[in-house]
Amino acid sequence: MKKFKIALFLFFFISYLSASDNYSDLDIIKKPLSSKETYQILNKIILGYDLEMSFMDDCINHLKLFKEKSNKPCTKILDRQNYISTLLNIFSNVNFRTNLNNLVNEIEKKKFTDVSENQLMDKLNLIQNKIKELGEKSATITFLLKNL
Repeated sequence: MKKFKIALFLFFFISYLSASDNYSDLDIIKKPLSSKETYQILNKIILGYDLEMSFMDDCINHLKLFKEKSNKPCTKILDRQNYISTLLNIFSNVNFRTNLNNLVNEIEKKKFTDVSENQLMDKLNLIQNKIKELGEKSATITFLLKNL
């Protein structure tokens, strides 16, 4: 049942992203956004990390099980480096940081009430944890490839 839920999630997420190239739907961060749009982008970022880490999990599992350096799941990660780079660079985008600061200010001033300060902090902490997890998975893949 758990695998079905994961597969269903991935199907819907991949379907959603299939129309975009290199997370191009996140290019919206290059312009001023409303607080609601900024918060929605955070949700898309989380989904993006989940997707990329699922590909990494596939590679790790394949390496552990079949002990083959050259394989389709790991090649997919190499093919997706631009996608991963896009996700990692979102927070370095000046416009997105400005949009995020505006969101924080509107929450503090009670102008944006869809989410509380704590909910926003939880979301940002989740993204931070996903970035850390992505790095750990990348290190695991590197270790496995070097030691096979």
